[in-house]
Amino acid sequence: MTFAPSGAILSSYNSSNGDFSPTTLSPDRPRTVCMSALDPTTHNATDPYGSDPVRAGISVSVGLTSANTSVGTIVNTPHSIAGGQGCTYVTSPDLAFHPVGAGTSRLTVVGPSGYTTPSNYQSIAATVN
Repeated sequence: MTFAPSGAILSSYNSSNGDFSPTTLSPDRPRTVCMSALDPTTHNATDPYGSDPVRAGISVSVGLTSANTSVGTIVNTPHSIAGGQGCTYVTSPDLAFHPVGAGTSRLTVVGPSGYTTPSNYQSIAATVN
């Protein structure tokens, strides 16, 4: 059996891993963080949907940060991913970006302690108009 490192990524599920542009009147935008196996050499996520569940019997804490909280904040962070589950959307409510004011903020994954930081799918830009 060969083991690979794993880490937390912004998932392609519900288009969470792409830059986006809400307005100040937009509802909170769900952002999904998932666990993913990583290439042992490059640490790139092997699946942009992050379909790798956490080992049964444990849970991990993941989250998002907003670099500019005058533009937007993250609600429901940190969020726990339970054993047997792979993503934050499995248990409601999911992580979400709450627009506050005009400008741009970089949203960055906060991975669980003891896991590898992936080389990809780690941050996106939210530009609020």
